[in-house]
Amino acid sequence: MVVSQFCLVMSLGAVYDKNTIVTDDFPGYSYFKLALKYSHEVNSSFSLIAIQTHILFAWYLLILNQRGLASIHSACAVRKALHIGLHKSPGSNVSPVVKEHRSRTWWTAFVMEMFCVSLLGTPQHICVDHVDVPLPSRTQLGTDEEGLFFDHTYFTLNIKLAVITSKILSTIYAKSFNIAKDMSQIFSVLDSLEQFKKELPAAIRPSLETSTVKERKDASLLLFYNQTTILALRPVFLYYFNLASMNSPKFNDTIWSSQPVITGLAAATSIIKLMKFCKDNQLISKLGFYDSNYLYSAISIVLISNIMKGRKGFYEILEPLSILQFQSACGNMAARSISNDLNSFFQIVSINE
Repeated sequence: MVVSQFCLVMSLGAVYDKNTIVTDDFPGYSYFKLALKYSHEVNSSFSLIAIQTHILFAWYLLILNQRGLASIHSACAVRKALHIGLHKSPGSNVSPVVKEHRSRTWWTAFVMEMFCVSLLGTPQHICVDHVDVPLPSRTQLGTDEEGLFFDHTYFTLNIKLAVITSKILSTIYAKSFNIAKDMSQIFSVLDSLEQFKKELPAAIRPSLETSTVKERKDASLLLFYNQTTILALRPVFLYYFNLASMNSPKFNDTIWSSQPVITGLAAATSIIKLMKFCKDNQLISKLGFYDSNYLYSAISIVLISNIMKGRKGFYEILEPLSILQFQSACGNMAARSISNDLNSFFQIVSINE
C-alpha cells in the first residue's frame, strides 16, 4: 500500500513539474499504472494510508479527466473515513500528533468529495451537522511536533469553502428547491461567502479586486472562492435564461441590477482575469484539472449572459477560450474535453443562426 501511495505522489509530481512535456505517455502515467498493481491492498484497508491513497487516486484520475472513477475513489475515502470515525472529535487519550493527522486526513477527503460531488451533480453523502472534528491547527503541538505538519491557514480556508459548498448542494440543489420561492437560501449563501471574505488574510484581500496574486496558492484559493459563488448562483442564471427563452414578462432589464446576477458576473469575470494573470506570469497549471474547469464555469455564466443580452461582445469570452486552447496544446485532457464541448456548442449556434 505504501508503494501505491508513493507511486501516486510521483505521478502527481510529474504532472505539476513545470518542465514536464507531454509525449506518448501522459506525465506520471507509468507510476500510476504501477500504483494500480497494488490497489487491491488499498481497497481492502481502512487505514489512514488507504484513505489518503484513495484521495491521491481521485486527484490523478481527475487530471486524466476520468471523473467517474475519481468520484468513486473520493467516495471510498469518505466512506472509510466515516467508518473509522475520522469525522468525530477524538478522545482525550489520543496524542496531539495523531489527532492532527486524523483531522487533516478527514478534511482533505471532505474537500475532495465536495468538489467531485459538485462537479458530477451526484448526491453528497456527508451531513456537515454530523461532523465535529476540529479544523486543522498546530496550537496543541509541541515545538518539535509543529514541523511535522504544513501551515494550515490556506487549508482551513479551503475547508470553509468546501463547507459552504456542502450547504449549497444540500439546499439550493435539493429536489425541493424552488428558486421563485426560496431565493432567501441563495442570499443566505451569499452572506456566508461575504463572511468568508472578511476572514481572508489581509495580504490576500486586495487580490479580490485586482485579480493579481503573488503566489499560486493565493490564486487557487480565490479561484475556488469564485467557483463556489458561481455554484450558488448558477440556478439564478438558468432561471432567467429560461424566462428569456419563453419571452416571459418576468424577464426584463431589472435583472441586471439584482445582487445575484451582479455577483455571479463578477465571480466569472474574476476567474477569467485570475487565469489570464496566472498564464501571463507562469502560474497556470498546464495539465491540472481544476483551472480548466473553473474557466468552463466562468465561460458558461458569460455565455448565458451574452445570449440573454443579445450582445455577443458585452462580456468577452475570447480570452478564456485562448487560455483553454493553450492548456489543450499543453496536453491538458480536461481542457481538451471542454474545448470540444464548447466547439460543438458554437457549431450548433452558428447552424441555427
